[in-house]
Amino acid sequence: MKKKRGRKLFCTVVARIIDPATGREAGLLYRWNTGATQKEWHHQPITLFRLEPLPEIAPLPVARGD
Repeated sequence: MKKKRGRKLFCTVVARIIDPATGREAGLLYRWNTGATQKEWHHQPITLFRLEPLPEIAPLPVARGD
């Protein structure tokens, strides 16, 4: 039986998708809170690309109500 990951609630950008033919950004790679990744393209999807990882961002502290 496949392990259930949970609901997708939020995601963060983890890498830029670069077209090696032009060197231009073709899209972004997102990581969901479940661990799943998803590519989002600016225009048409491409088959050959390279990923340019973005620096890790420390999680923000949880805001507490007054």
